[in-house]
Amino acid sequence: MLVPRRYVRQGGVLLATAFVGLLLTANQAVVPWGKPSWAALLGEAGPAVDRDFGRHHATPTNLTLHIIAHSHSDIGWNYSFGKYYELRVRQVLRNVAAALWMDRTRTFTWGDVAFLDMWLDDEGDRRNDVLPGAAGAMTWRAVLGELIGRRQWEIVGATYVSPDEGLTTWWAHNAIVDVGRRFVARHLNTTTRVAWQVDPFGHAHVTPHLLANAGFTSLMLGRMDYRQRLGFAAHGDYEFLWQAPYSQAPPLLTHYLSGGYAPPSPRFDFDNTETCDAPALLAELVRFARSQTHKYPGHGHVLVMMGDDFRYVNASTAFACLDRLVDAAQAPSAHAWRDMTLQYSSPARYLEAIQPHMEQIDARVMHSLHAAVHGRTQLRLHRGDFYPYQDKPYEQYWSGMFTTRPALKRLVRSAEQAVQHVEALVAIAHVRRSSARMDNGAAWAVLERALEFCRKQVAIGYHHDAVTGTCSHSAADDYELRLRAAQRVAMLVGRYALQLAQHGTTDPDPDQMDRGLDAAKASTDATLHGYNTADDDDNALLLLAVPDAAQPQVVVVTNANHMVAQTQAVRLHVPSLDMALVDAATGRAVDAVAVQPAAAAAAAHGAGFQVDFVAHAVPPLGWRSYVLVNATDAARTYAAPLLREAYHSKAAASDTEAVLEKDGVHVRLAIDRRGSAVRITTGHGRRRRVVVHQLRQYPINPRVQASGAYVMHSFMLMYAIPFYVFGGGLCAGLAASVFVASSRSKTPRRRSPLLAVSLGAATGLVLTYYIEQVASIAALDQWAGGSASAAAAMLAVFAFGVGYCVAAAALGANARLCVLFVYGVAAAVVAVLFGAPTWQSRPLAREGGHVMAGFRVDAGGPVCDTATVAVADNASVMYRLCTGRAHVIEVAAHVRPAVDREVVAHFALDDGGALPGAMRPCAFDMFDGVGVARRWYSRWTPVPGNYYPAVSHVALASGGLALHSRQATGATCIAAGTLEVGVHRSMSGNDFRGLDVPLIDDTMATVTHFVDTAAHSDLLANVALNAPALAFLMPIDDVSSSSLLAQHSGLGLAAAADNGASTKGDAARAVHGGCVRFVGIYSEYRRESDAVDVYARVQVLPGNRRCLDKHGAGVIDLPRLLAVGQHQRVDVYAAEPGDWAIGEWQRLRPEQKVDRISLRPGQQALFRFEIREI
Repeated sequence: MLVPRRYVRQGGVLLATAFVGLLLTANQAVVPWGKPSWAALLGEAGPAVDRDFGRHHATPTNLTLHIIAHSHSDIGWNYSFGKYYELRVRQVLRNVAAALWMDRTRTFTWGDVAFLDMWLDDEGDRRNDVLPGAAGAMTWRAVLGELIGRRQWEIVGATYVSPDEGLTTWWAHNAIVDVGRRFVARHLNTTTRVAWQVDPFGHAHVTPHLLANAGFTSLMLGRMDYRQRLGFAAHGDYEFLWQAPYSQAPPLLTHYLSGGYAPPSPRFDFDNTETCDAPALLAELVRFARSQTHKYPGHGHVLVMMGDDFRYVNASTAFACLDRLVDAAQAPSAHAWRDMTLQYSSPARYLEAIQPHMEQIDARVMHSLHAAVHGRTQLRLHRGDFYPYQDKPYEQYWSGMFTTRPALKRLVRSAEQAVQHVEALVAIAHVRRSSARMDNGAAWAVLERALEFCRKQVAIGYHHDAVTGTCSHSAADDYELRLRAAQRVAMLVGRYALQLAQHGTTDPDPDQMDRGLDAAKASTDATLHGYNTADDDDNALLLLAVPDAAQPQVVVVTNANHMVAQTQAVRLHVPSLDMALVDAATGRAVDAVAVQPAAAAAAAHGAGFQVDFVAHAVPPLGWRSYVLVNATDAARTYAAPLLREAYHSKAAASDTEAVLEKDGVHVRLAIDRRGSAVRITTGHGRRRRVVVHQLRQYPINPRVQASGAYVMHSFMLMYAIPFYVFGGGLCAGLAASVFVASSRSKTPRRRSPLLAVSLGAATGLVLTYYIEQVASIAALDQWAGGSASAAAAMLAVFAFGVGYCVAAAALGANARLCVLFVYGVAAAVVAVLFGAPTWQSRPLAREGGHVMAGFRVDAGGPVCDTATVAVADNASVMYRLCTGRAHVIEVAAHVRPAVDREVVAHFALDDGGALPGAMRPCAFDMFDGVGVARRWYSRWTPVPGNYYPAVSHVALASGGLALHSRQATGATCIAAGTLEVGVHRSMSGNDFRGLDVPLIDDTMATVTHFVDTAAHSDLLANVALNAPALAFLMPIDDVSSSSLLAQHSGLGLAAAADNGASTKGDAARAVHGGCVRFVGIYSEYRRESDAVDVYARVQVLPGNRRCLDKHGAGVIDLPRLLAVGQHQRVDVYAAEPGDWAIGEWQRLRPEQKVDRISLRPGQQALFRFEIREI
């Protein structure tokens, strides 16, 4: 041999050591620093950020410290919204206002508009009786307005709440900005251009796009993944430019708060200390200021946050100490402050101070789209997001909150969809009413106030401690009450709007409307106003409770929030079948009707039967009406058959296979051989697709890692401890065998090194599979927990025996071969842990030995076919195919998790690929309402670090499988062709991120996904599913014979299917109706000009080529977009770019008249549609 054999043996050991070290270094969970650049060679995808980091900046010689006195007040966290107000916030607001009034040099910053709303509503018009002299007669509203006018009290953000950025829909993002800015403009005559997002748990790239287009120029950011934080700090990039990858808006100047929104040290917590040691505090500030200079561009200004959660209850004490600090810093004897200045400030003043320096080093700060061509681009441009968020090393990923409290997440979306729909319905009714030259200004004002109430409740539901579920049980209950109130009020507003839209009828009295809406806010009656808001388990059906079979009533199905006709299934709960259902437009009985006995819950409320029917082709921005008449009228007026004739008992069957069929679409369901998954087969031949659906669970051990509402459990650590125990015993056994052989003076037998490595790899594979898939969860808990001494000892003894036998029998007690064997085991374990993450979860159906036995099939006649299967004692899944929506399969999981479990759903595309899913790269797309973000599963990152927030859509990048949903959740692509989405979670531990209680959620939650197996995901289907129709039940007395008793297209989209409207010399096309949507709509009547103004944000949807012209843009024929009555004229005015918020100042903004406009995919613009009589 050219190389001595001993070098080969030693080199093999060194190579194996280097390989294991390589794997460990590439693993984010093992090392606390950033990943090396070569990690991408092992499948590690780089973060979505601009790699052209900013240069190091010069260190300033003089520093100015800006003291930002503030109080961060969460809307609902450990306590509810109202309780926080009573316990803390009311005192904070009163005491701070009084302290500021006493000294004009003091300043204060506030960012929680919802609490200001509650305070001013509670005592805004009362005398303050606190301030000295004549000021004591001023109301609190006047005091606050005066302080804002003096620039002592600064409102930042001006959003109604600080929403979670990853789980909030695009409409809700816009509405939260609208509601907050309308409030501060209307009540406080102010606004702001400084955005304030200091507490959300990660930041989405939709945020800078929204804020820049809503008129904001800068942003204060509070959280960043700790690795990103280290990277930004190393280059002095804590102030940077942030821009969405799909945005054409100017980048947002973003300031990252290096210490969060807390003060430099606990010694500045004036609410919890009575001492004010000015010299010590000044020394603390000096150290803090020196530590900040290298993290920011060298402008010499340091932002010092001086506040925390619900602080400044003792405002007078806090400001008195801060006054001493400011005075002491300015004293001649303060030698340490010769090159420093300390002053009260605010975010706006700080940004004004650094603006000249920032413009000097980077022209893009001037908020110009083309400023970069000037060459001054020293600031870092970040074009990604800040997910997933990890505040500490070692798998502290805040991705658990994507799934926490799924029932609350579902309710938030349900309330939002009702409010969004009714918002558009009110505008439709307003325009329709104006066509008769009649107006009832008081009535419309009542409806708008009620709608604003609903928007506020939905905004509160999207607060970053609400939709995330990171709140106590009492706070979650309060959120639920608010959201259900928003649903009830919105449905009543819609009903009143339909009444006002009629011609020739008596208008409802505004005072009576007001009383009815107040009753709806306070009521807990789930069936109030003919809309059952309690039963949210059926996403496919609209549900109405019919209280009286003798009274004729009208069912009005509205499609006010979608630009394409919809076919919608509707369910009625009726007390009797001696009724008939008639289509008001044709006067004939509805033929697509299925009548069955009602469920037990409905029967308890007097509804003995459920009637399902299909409302076909409900026109865009309009409605269809159906008359529910008693037996006498059915025979005499309509000659319609009674519902009794369509009655059939539930056709139930139990089998391992089921077939669903609607609209010519066949879906075959089959339980797999193991009884743990369902194969969903659609299509035939080459178009045949098979999706394997399975509920799975991750076991959790709170003794391994503190996991709760925020942090997703470290499954890697969960399994690592048994590996360590086994590995220790294995190495001891190998060493003992070698020692025994050497003590007997036996010469080690020669074996092939390849045999040792191969045998070790096989042992590692078998060991990993056994621990992750075979061993009981109870055994895992014992091996990893504190009570595991006996079980862990038994595992170690077993491993010792394995090691001793393998060394003696297979490795000839050769020490070098034993080392290679251990390396083989370690490499196999690490490779499987990171290369096969699907092994880390287990089928839920195997819990307690349970298997899925068969489907319970309900052939729902012409409406919906349903098959239900019990997965476990605490879980079932319903598969449904409905008329008008047969292109997607509804999959609804009903789950109540056991404690210390994370339940997920797998949707795996069985494409017959040659390579197993774990060995192929996995990319998936997520739609955030504006653009599609592509994500990659990072091979060497643990599962929690690969989860991202999915608002309503996740799809395989390769096509063939997409999931649409009506609630937010977390999702990832766990293996090639396999989407994993969070379903439910409950745990007895606490992750100690501020929430006082553990997350024990034993509610039965329903999580629904609509499975789309089209070759390429269509975002239009996602938008349609998230703009469902609504149904209203109205007594016949409220309906005239010529208005609601007919199909109506209220603003009806003109030429909705016309893609070929071309202009002279231009191949541009008018956008198809399904390619456009309203993202917020508001209407008001102007009596002086006898016109109705409809303010609407219009967006062209991305992801579909038929929406675009040859230049890649969507061209909207604006006057034809709203096809109003033939005696009306529509003039359209576009608001100036850069501010699309709908607020009190909308008439003051520059605008220009337009006829056609070209918008890029995802882009939106604000328009005013002025509708006049001809």
